[in-house]
Amino acid sequence: MKFKIEIDLSWINEDYNIDDEVKTAIKDHILQKIKTEEIEKKLKNKIESTFNNFVTERLNKLIDSTYNSFMNKEVSLTNKYGDIVKTASIDDIIKERFDNYFTEKVDSYGKASKYGSDTSRIEWIMKNKIDKFAQSFTEDTIRDIENRLKKHFSEVLQDKLTATIAKKLGLTKLLERQI
Repeated sequence: MKFKIEIDLSWINEDYNIDDEVKTAIKDHILQKIKTEEIEKKLKNKIESTFNNFVTERLNKLIDSTYNSFMNKEVSLTNKYGDIVKTASIDDIIKERFDNYFTEKVDSYGKASKYGSDTSRIEWIMKNKIDKFAQSFTEDTIRDIENRLKKHFSEVLQDKLTATIAKKLGLTKLLERQI
């Protein structure tokens, strides 16, 4: 940062000291420079923000319009011989293929099958998800019940075994005599 300071000494009268005038001039010049830089910085940030918002908005509109025009464009599907089989928009073709994929008949492994299969792919996916959930839930429940039973039987057996041993050894009579 460079400072160029100009001081007009022609109007200084005898009451003022030249040092005070120089100090005042330097201080005023520095304050003006700082204020100018702050204003420039704020203005630059505001312009950048406005520009970024404008460009982002315009790009989003351009991308949306390009995407919509592409998806709604009519195309012709041909067979391997080049004959036109169907003419439709790309959006409609994607929807149709998606529907065909999930309604296609599959075998027990989820692979496309045309022979002896009456399960659609979406039914097969749902059935497999339900089966996996049921299997997991059943295994967790069985494991929990087994752990609870083991704990319960262990506690009951310990109590009964302690009582039986105490009875056989005559500890109950000995304890009753001492009390």
